[in-house]
Amino acid sequence: MTSLVDVLIVGAGPAGLLCAYNLSQAGFHVRIVDKETEASQEGKADMSHIRGMEILDVRTSLLA
Repeated sequence: MTSLVDVLIVGAGPAGLLCAYNLSQAGFHVRIVDKETEASQEGKADMSHIRGMEILDVRTSLLA
């Protein structure tokens, strides 16, 4: 089975997900790959920017 994408993003952390979101909104076909098979229970976004959280629809109640 062949699957064509415009952009392959390696890493499903905050930066990879935000990049994938922005590219898909611009019309690109995106695929994300990550070495982990499950979501981490540890924080990975210690330096997240407000615009990134807005785009990913993070509610202010989660930020406290």
